[in-house]
Amino acid sequence: MKRWRIPILVAIAGGIAVGALVIYNYVSQRTVQSQLYIPKPATITPDLVLLQKYVRIDTSNPPGNETAGARFLAGLIERGGSPLGGGSPLAGELRLAKV
Repeated sequence: MKRWRIPILVAIAGGIAVGALVIYNYVSQRTVQSQLYIPKPATITPDLVLLQKYVRIDTSNPPGNETAGARFLAGLIERGGSPLGGGSPLAGELRLAKV
């Protein structure tokens, strides 16, 4: 039994080394795959196109450029069939009110 002690220890150490390499390769492969994620192409719907157009309108404040955005929304609402009453108590100000 004494002469088999070293070969058995070498075989056990080799098995542990192979197991460690398998685990290391698995973890490395998952890490690389997670960094290679490529999102699926998004479907551009008409609603998204409208949202993109609205977001591109400069409504930064100051100096209060909300009029262009309000006009865009008013046009959408009127095309949808709802009449709007746009009265402005202050000069240069646009308010949307459903009638």
